[in-house]
Amino acid sequence: MELNEKLIIEIKKNSIYRLEENLRMVLICIDKITEKDLWNKPSKKGVALGNQIIHVVGNMTQYLISSLGEKKFNRERDNEFKIDKRMTKSSLINMLSNTIQESKKTITKLS
Repeated sequence: MELNEKLIIEIKKNSIYRLEENLRMVLICIDKITEKDLWNKPSKKGVALGNQIIHVVGNMTQYLISSLGEKKFNRERDNEFKIDKRMTKSSLINMLSNTIQESKKTITKLS
């Protein structure tokens, strides 16, 4: 196996590890807050954690899944910051988990 191939394998492996580790840490944090806290802004100009999660999902979908995976994606970035208290913690967790799974698949397919 050539050095470039080894490097690509290592980058992909570490990228997937980081996605999994970051999800694990986010889940620990989300577990410690209430549904209400998920949508509270930390300050007048701050962004609620729920909106930050939605924004991260948008970033991952745009830059990883869409760009690298060559999948069409029409992002509405401004809507990511509008509070939507109808989304529960479990629905946000599912959204993030599914996006990470799709991102991992995209990374795995890269050559």
